[in-house]
Amino acid sequence: MKRFVAVISLISLVLSLCACTQTGQEKNPSACFHTYGDWYVTVKSPDGLKYNEERVCTLCQNKEVRTVDLMESVPEDWITAFDGVLANRDNPASDILYMEYATPADRAARNGTPVKYKSQFVTDDRSYWSTYDTIPQILKDLFNSYVIPETPVAKLLVTAYTGVEEPDERQLKALEEKYGRNTLAEIYLNTVRFSDKLYGISAAASGYWGKYLSELDTADVAMLCAIINTDDPRVDPEANKAEYERILGSLRDNGSITEEEYNGFIAKEFTFAPDYVPNYDWYTETVVADAKALLAEKLSIDEAAADKMLYGDGLKIYTVVDPEVQTLLENFFITDSNFMRISGGVQPQCAMVITDPATADIVALVGSRGEKTSNDAPNYADERTRSPGSSIKPVAVYGPCLENKLIHYSSLVNDNYYNMLGDRPWPSNWPVGYRGPTPVYDGIRRSVNTIAVRLLMEFGPENSYDFVHNKLNMHSVVGEEKNAYGYTVNDKNASALALGGMLHGLTVRELIGAYQIFNNKGVFTGNRTILKIEDRFGNVIVDNEGTPSQVITPGNASIMTKMLQNVVDSGTADCITLDDRVECAGKTGTTSYDMDRWFMGYTPYYMGGVWFGYEQARSLAGFSEIKSPAVDVWDKFMTVLHEQKVFSKGITATDFELDPSVIVKDICSGSGMLAGANCGNRITKGYYTEDNMPTETCTWH
Repeated sequence: MKRFVAVISLISLVLSLCACTQTGQEKNPSACFHTYGDWYVTVKSPDGLKYNEERVCTLCQNKEVRTVDLMESVPEDWITAFDGVLANRDNPASDILYMEYATPADRAARNGTPVKYKSQFVTDDRSYWSTYDTIPQILKDLFNSYVIPETPVAKLLVTAYTGVEEPDERQLKALEEKYGRNTLAEIYLNTVRFSDKLYGISAAASGYWGKYLSELDTADVAMLCAIINTDDPRVDPEANKAEYERILGSLRDNGSITEEEYNGFIAKEFTFAPDYVPNYDWYTETVVADAKALLAEKLSIDEAAADKMLYGDGLKIYTVVDPEVQTLLENFFITDSNFMRISGGVQPQCAMVITDPATADIVALVGSRGEKTSNDAPNYADERTRSPGSSIKPVAVYGPCLENKLIHYSSLVNDNYYNMLGDRPWPSNWPVGYRGPTPVYDGIRRSVNTIAVRLLMEFGPENSYDFVHNKLNMHSVVGEEKNAYGYTVNDKNASALALGGMLHGLTVRELIGAYQIFNNKGVFTGNRTILKIEDRFGNVIVDNEGTPSQVITPGNASIMTKMLQNVVDSGTADCITLDDRVECAGKTGTTSYDMDRWFMGYTPYYMGGVWFGYEQARSLAGFSEIKSPAVDVWDKFMTVLHEQKVFSKGITATDFELDPSVIVKDICSGSGMLAGANCGNRITKGYYTEDNMPTETCTWH
């Protein structure tokens, strides 16, 4: 009985508090246990992104009001991405630009003006942005019916541009209100991926069938929608065909096409052209490869994602090309008479890279001889590696040995074989023979193999490897790998690092990049074709300026240049004629069995690396041993280059700058010591730093 009374009392209390439920009594919201209905919109802003909502208590009719801002739920970077696509719709492909510098000093200071280069990431003139109104109605109808019936286009775009798989409904509603469904569909249809190099409906129509959008029929449009829902038909034709037939079947079932049309479309055989890529010039082809690698590395994305950015994200790629030099080099390489020939048979290939000494900017490059007719042409400048022969000696042996004070300019090293390989002394020299104690500068001048081997072994192959691989970015030098037979092999040996007989070899780009230290006060910056990459909003997403590193001292860099000048003055490259007008320095290289000829050379204004050899390695014995064909190409082109870019500008300085720390001494060419009274015509100049020079006067004469 007590429990019953308590329940009746509680009910009475509730009824008294909710007096508004009692007929004929004044409603009292403050005394109501509110039960609200759904929110509904009362006032909406013109753009639909803000509005007021109300809801009413079903008991007392009390109203609650709130203001909703849809955009509060949308991350700012989503809006930035969508706005950027729309702002860039007239040019969705990436632009390649170059920096125009008035002087070399401006290049070193990066004080240049950006200018659009001649090549862009475009397919052809049928690839363009289509506004929603200009997209064929059949394409819009099929897109709305068969691509986005279950997945809103806003969600497709959010996933494509942000990686968010499940945006919430409020975010999707905000995007639809801000942009409108038609605009979102326009963005999607113009940027959706069809293949690695086809992004957007116009690019797909052009790339697959060579058609404008207006030329597509119902079957073509159904196929495009099928591709969107599956994959590139050249990759997964079965899945693509099944989806195509599903779409056509649905069109037939709903009366959009007749049975006869359906049968005709089903029977239609599609031919899909391979991805169209413009025939880039040598420089642009290298920029494309470098841009993909840089984007993948800096942004931690894969190659497919980097491809999408290049072909559809409106990037700006700032290169360091000098178009004038690039044109000169390409014209030189398509002129057959510029190259030494042998009578009959296939002529050898050749490649050249030109860099700026202060920055190591690659201002021009050509990967092989003749007219470039495709992007599949072998690129010996940047992609294919060949053993460098003796041209590796300055960077792998003499430079680091000088820096570590194992030698100075005139140190004597025994020109004699290092060891015996069976009954054969190794290494041999060319010309054949050994001369005993020889000054370092003369060993470089004549490219004496024994001296390079002895110094390499004294310095240590591991130290040499560290110097070229880690300090000079020569990453083709092998630290360790398994060969085809499962054995561990490497380039940490005298054959590779002292004589240039490497497992895989080097690219011309790598080697001329390493030589920069001799012509840039010992500083290494790493070479590049790309300075930076910006997104469509001007934000730098890749900075490729590089960090300067003092690899050897300025004094030792000058001393190395003096020794490499001897090569041109009276050594293995003394056939060079350009040094009559401007000082030149460099080093030749020849590999075993005369398979490759190299020359890495430079002046105060430009550096140039040349490789000369057959595509399928074989002997170059038919060419002159006195005048290397690689040296000949270097001399001819560098003369043209200096005529155009140096001499014609009234530039009169022709000498390398000798670092102030270098001390010049009279020495004896026989003993390498300071010249004495009896050294006579053996007296020559030697170049040293204060802490690394001979101290004794010649005791030989």
